[in-house]
Amino acid sequence: MKGGDQARYRLNQFADLKKTLSDTATKTIDRLGFGSFLGINMEMLPDKQFAIWTASLCKPAKVQNKDVVVLDLDPKHPLVISQEALHILTGLPMGQEDVPENLPASTTTVKEALSAASGKSNNFVLADAIKASENARDNNDHMLQVKLFIGVVFNFAIFTTTSLYFTAESMTAVSEINKLVKTNWCEKLIAHMNKCLKTFHSGQKVSSPVSFVVSIFEIFSFLFLEQQCCMANSM
Repeated sequence: MKGGDQARYRLNQFADLKKTLSDTATKTIDRLGFGSFLGINMEMLPDKQFAIWTASLCKPAKVQNKDVVVLDLDPKHPLVISQEALHILTGLPMGQEDVPENLPASTTTVKEALSAASGKSNNFVLADAIKASENARDNNDHMLQVKLFIGVVFNFAIFTTTSLYFTAESMTAVSEINKLVKTNWCEKLIAHMNKCLKTFHSGQKVSSPVSFVVSIFEIFSFLFLEQQCCMANSM
C-alpha cells in the first residue's frame, strides 16, 4: 500500500525490532511456534491495486465443515489454505502442542514495559516496542522480549488492524505462555482472513483489502521461503 497506509504500518520498524532480540529470545520464539516470523522481511506493503486483485481471487469457503480460504489463481486448480496447511507452512500452534520446558521467566507485563519505555499509559506504537525490547535485552529479560515480539506480530502482521496503536487484545494474547501455546492460532488466522474477505466482497470498506493482504502476504512469504529452502537442499 502506498501513502498513508504504508506510513501507518511502519513495517520497516519490524526489522529494527528483530535486531534487538537476544539469542535466547530468538530461540524461545522458535520453540513456541512463532519462529517463521523471524525469517520474514516485509518492509513494504504491496501496491493497493495488487491488494484488491489478490483479494478478488480469494474467497471464504468450508471443507469438511471447517473454514478455509480458497485462492482461485488457476480456476482449474484452486488452492485451499486450511488450518492444517497453515500449521505446516508456518509452524503456528494449533492448540495441541505441549508448552516447552525450562522457558525463561519474566514478571514484567508487556503493558508495563511499553509504558516504561514510552512514558505513556496508552497509545503505544511499534517504536515503543523497539525501545522496550532494547531495555529488556539490557536487563537480560529474554521472555519479555519474546512477548513483545509476538505481540507485535499479532498487532501489526497476521492479525493486523487499521490502528497505529497496540490493542489490548494483542497485549493480553501474549500475557500467558501456556494460553499462547494452547490456542489454535491457525484457526484464528483463517477466521480473520475470511472476515476480511467477506468485508471486501460486500464492499463495506474501501480499505478492507489492507488487513487481508498483510495476512496473505505473510503466507506467500512462507511459501517463498519454503521454496527457497527446498531449492537450497536440492542443490
